[in-house]
Amino acid sequence: MRYFFNIRPTDGVILDEEGGEFADLHQAHTSALAAVRELAAAKIKSGEAIPDQRMEVRDEDNALRVKLSFHEVVQALLLKR
Repeated sequence: MRYFFNIRPTDGVILDEEGGEFADLHQAHTSALAAVRELAAAKIKSGEAIPDQRMEVRDEDNALRVKLSFHEVVQALLLKR
């Protein structure tokens, strides 16, 4: 199934026009989580604040399947240490 990873900053949405094929929602969720970690790491490395935004995983029918907060993902990583 094709899933789309949209980013929702505080003012609008950045649409994933292409999406990606995944065997199931679990694989799409895992990929979205890795993407959020990479985007947050890039901000940290460049000395920028991590924005208060979310990544939404939507299916082919545009149904919201997963919502990931950038702040919550980073906080979970910090708590693992």
